[in-house]
Amino acid sequence: MDVEAERFRAFLCFLAVVAVCISGYHTVRDARYFLVGKTAVGRVTNVRETIDASSRRPRRMLRADYEFADSTGKAVAAHEQLPLGFPITIDERVTLEYLSGVNNSARLTGRQNWLAIIVFVGSLLAIAGGLTWLIREANRPITARSRFDDDDP
Repeated sequence: MDVEAERFRAFLCFLAVVAVCISGYHTVRDARYFLVGKTAVGRVTNVRETIDASSRRPRRMLRADYEFADSTGKAVAAHEQLPLGFPITIDERVTLEYLSGVNNSARLTGRQNWLAIIVFVGSLLAIAGGLTWLIREANRPITARSRFDDDDP
């Protein structure tokens, strides 16, 4: 195997590790809703169009404001940005997921970040495949002619 192919595989392994770190962060954030999140029925108090300026290219979004009672009975107000054209209306009753004690953590039920979860699992599989290949290469018997002997005629 030539040096360029080995560098390319090392680069792919590096990319898989970076993908695991970034997607793992978002997957853990989503897992909190699954592990310790609570659900409540809330009411949409306002829906308006807004500009999401958090990314490099601002885009139009819907901002939905909610009111709901948490598990202690305390009234909580929260908001969420949704894609433009999302089917939601004022005074609609919706099911929300929220993290108790975390400000503005409410979101509509079923709005998980599936892309991060898929990338996380895929990059874990890529790392497992890379480690399998590395172990196989490390356990391969050394032949009489080494790859470093290419300089000899």
